[in-house]
Amino acid sequence: MAELIIIIFLIICHIVAGFTMISERKYTGEFEGFFLSVGNEYIIGLLISTIIGYFLLLFIYNYTKNKKIFMLKGKRFYFNKKRFSYIFLFFAISQIIFFLYTGVGKVGGDATSPISFIFSMFNVNCLFGLYYFICRNSDNRAIYFVNIVLFCVLQLMKGWTGFLLGIFFYELFYYFKRNPINSILNYAKVLFFPVIAILIGGKIYQYLHAYKNLIRLNAEIENTYLDGITLLLSRLSFFPVAVGAYQNTNIIRDLYYFDYLPLREIQALFRPLAPGFIMPDKDFRIIGNLVVQSFHPDVTSTTSSNFGIISYLQLLFNVNIADFLIYIIVSVLLLILVKSLFDSVEEKKGDLNFLYFILLLNMYEIGSLEMVFGYGILPIVFFIPLFIIFKVVVIKRV
Repeated sequence: MAELIIIIFLIICHIVAGFTMISERKYTGEFEGFFLSVGNEYIIGLLISTIIGYFLLLFIYNYTKNKKIFMLKGKRFYFNKKRFSYIFLFFAISQIIFFLYTGVGKVGGDATSPISFIFSMFNVNCLFGLYYFICRNSDNRAIYFVNIVLFCVLQLMKGWTGFLLGIFFYELFYYFKRNPINSILNYAKVLFFPVIAILIGGKIYQYLHAYKNLIRLNAEIENTYLDGITLLLSRLSFFPVAVGAYQNTNIIRDLYYFDYLPLREIQALFRPLAPGFIMPDKDFRIIGNLVVQSFHPDVTSTTSSNFGIISYLQLLFNVNIADFLIYIIVSVLLLILVKSLFDSVEEKKGDLNFLYFILLLNMYEIGSLEMVFGYGILPIVFFIPLFIIFKVVVIKRV
């Protein structure tokens, strides 16, 4: 049920963004101030397609979530929760110390360090989802709580706030796991919960947005409650950027070939994983960055925007068909790989299904392999040797 509520919650954000753009004939959010040059028919068509896409995502999730794919036939991977907690604690503290000492990782910052690649490789971000679910019911609740707090502190110091939405989604899942829908009155929550979440979230984001500006731009601003709701809806909707990607398709194609790099979206997947001495040129722009550059020519190559898988594939197809086809193949393989990881490490069948849902949701909303997988779960490969050496994970036959 949490999955359906999340989808309704996000659809509301897109609907508000779409009809605001239609009524004002201007972009909202990231491209605010720019005038629309596409017809209302396209905007409505894309909005309908986006909504249908969410329910198709839900269908795919429900159809595939219990079709288990195991990495080793007849064997499962079991986490030693105590050791997993200590590994997480060590790296969380190490990264906080490294950040305080160097400033590397701050949003909008340009600090560097000769050993920053080590902390990029062993980034606890890739472990957080698994840790949150696997160790939630561990015997040592104190370490679990400390680790969650340390992770939040680290992200806030860097200027990130999006992880709070992820935690909200996780807790929403656990709420409905404890309180299953079993009456007509409870079904009303499906309709009202997203609205309540937006109203409460707007109040929280009123202050979070001001905090982000203080950390990232060193600028103090004051937002009203209405500002908080407006900014939250804008933050959670990729729809304006999706429309902008269509409007500026020709410009984006020119930018793509101006500094041509074959299979740039696939190469970008390895950018967070490969150290600088292996991959020295990491300044190339991915599609999400080119969309922003088509509106803001001076934007740096280190930023990007989400604009949804529908517009992402449409744009990639128009720009380079070969890249489009290879992207589809690699995406499917990565989805299967990560699902097999979730299926292989869950203690009970279905324990990590919700993480699989979040993976599909991120793929649908973001599209970029680099952002979803490269900065997501894939860096866990660097932790695998440590898991084996310290027996954090053991393999058992079932």
